[in-house]
Parts: sequence; structure tokens; C-alpha cells
Amino acid sequence: MSSLRRQRGEGKAGCVFWSLLFLIGALLAWQMIPAKIADMQLKDEMEELAKLNPRKDGPWFREQILKRAKELDLPLREENVQVEKNLRRVRMKVEYKISLNLIVTTYDWSFSHDIEREIFII
Repeated sequence: MSSLRRQRGEGKAGCVFWSLLFLIGALLAWQMIPAKIADMQLKDEMEELAKLNPRKDGPWFREQILKRAKELDLPLREENVQVEKNLRRVRMKVEYKISLNLIVTTYDWSFSHDIEREIFII
């Protein structure tokens, strides 16, 4: 019976530690998941533009990319969008950083996409 009395309350520190670790993980997910989803939506849009619009010119692609980035609240500037288009292929490249405000620091998450696609006009 005396051994049970000595063990009372010893599990509280582990519970506090794991609860704190869970809260930190939830905070990171709260910040990172929406940023990653927006990034993947921009990449999907770039792939769709390259696939479905073979007759458009380079400035049109740049305008569409910047428009979509603005809709997604991504900090993409015009100088970070490169579009090259010739008769055989289209190449689009974007680079930007998203600043995540964490409790103790700010993390700059860099994103870069390089989409290159052959043009097939029938």
C-alpha cells in the first residue's frame, strides 16, 4: 500500500510535456497547411495554363499567374515570374517566399516551381 502512495501525481509532468508538444504541432500545422495548399493550387493552375492554352503569348501567361497568386494571397511579384514561349514549348518559372509568424520567430518558407510543357497544336 505504501508503494501506491509514492506514485501519486508522478504522471503530470509527462501529460504537460505532451500537451505542450501537441499545441506546438497544431500551431505549426495551422500556419503551414494553408500556405502549402495555396502553393499547390498555384502550381496546378500553371500546369493547366500550359496544357490548355497553347496559342496564348508570354505576357498573357504572366498575367494569369499573377492574377491567380493574388486570389490565393501569395506574395508573388511580377519580377519573380518568368515565362518563355516559343513554337514548340512553354516554360513558366516562379519563385517566392511566404513568411510564417510563429510564436518565437518568423520562418521564411521558399517556394519555386518550374513548369515546362511541349506545345501540340492540331
